[in-house]
Amino acid sequence: MKRKQPDADTEQPQATTKPPTPKDANPRSPKAARTEADADTGKVDQVEQQEEPTVYTTDAEFLRQLASTTCDQLRVPQNTVFCAERTDKIVDVFRGLVKHNFLSVPVLQKTGRKWYGFIDMADIVSYVVETLGADKLQKSEDFWALFDKEDAFRNATVSDFMKHPLSRRNPFNPVRTGYSLFHVIEILAREPDLHRVPVIDADRQLMNLITQSQVGSYLLGNKDKIGDKINKPLRLVADAIKTVILVSEAQPTIDAFSMMVKENISGVAVVGEDGVLKGALSVRDLKAVAPDAALFWRMYQPVGTFLTKLSNEYSDSRPSQPQSCTADDTIGTALTRLVENKIHRVFIVDDH
Repeated sequence: MKRKQPDADTEQPQATTKPPTPKDANPRSPKAARTEADADTGKVDQVEQQEEPTVYTTDAEFLRQLASTTCDQLRVPQNTVFCAERTDKIVDVFRGLVKHNFLSVPVLQKTGRKWYGFIDMADIVSYVVETLGADKLQKSEDFWALFDKEDAFRNATVSDFMKHPLSRRNPFNPVRTGYSLFHVIEILAREPDLHRVPVIDADRQLMNLITQSQVGSYLLGNKDKIGDKINKPLRLVADAIKTVILVSEAQPTIDAFSMMVKENISGVAVVGEDGVLKGALSVRDLKAVAPDAALFWRMYQPVGTFLTKLSNEYSDSRPSQPQSCTADDTIGTALTRLVENKIHRVFIVDDH
């Protein structure tokens, strides 16, 4: 993978009152709900409760700040974007994802260095598992040697792989330089399965990359400016409570990851025999165990064993306890837990 140094100005975002204020629609609060695990379906039922009339608003000054901050100003760490080219070999991209602890990288066309798309570790892993099968992956002690022996992988390029049906985890939704941060946040909130937004110039040159994590950190850093909306209970937030896919601690880990691909989701809740939340398994966990290529044989272990090893070996990058909220917790509480624990989801649980 190549290291790309964006040319955009690195000026830090500042508030201003010049641009017009986007309207805070304050839609009618949805009916509140709580989640109950259904043991038969492995999904979550929605149980309606009485609606509350309280209106929670976003401060107008903060909306002006979002409208006046451009997408060029919210920079990636170290102001560096790692990229792959369509002519790069898949094995080299996979090694790069492992080395840099990335889930995905932007792909550029070699001619003109124009934005082409994303390639995702989950897609590569799914392709490897489907092609090689359990027998080879469980028996091989040296995964990289196995990888190099297979012609399908040794010579395959990014361009070849991107002809293989990719999941919807990587939708193409770039914005042009100069667009507001308000615009980017709206795209991330409204577009399904969108986790990152590339920023390109008029020639489709990649200038920046904005992720959900960056936006979360920005919002938490401006928490005191948001207004009453930060104190809104989760049960009153539209789409805050969603169907959750559950897996048990006893299921093979490979089945859990296969379920993510099938359901086009990036994470599942892990529960014990009693239905109590024990943890979470996400696409991010694919990279946490990859440095010694133990990833593949470990994926055939029970989920509970897989999570225990992750917690013991990567305690600095994973929360020690499953992160959850109740339906009565606020947006601010959920945001804090997401950002401080460097995770992408918290589960809404009941009192039991």
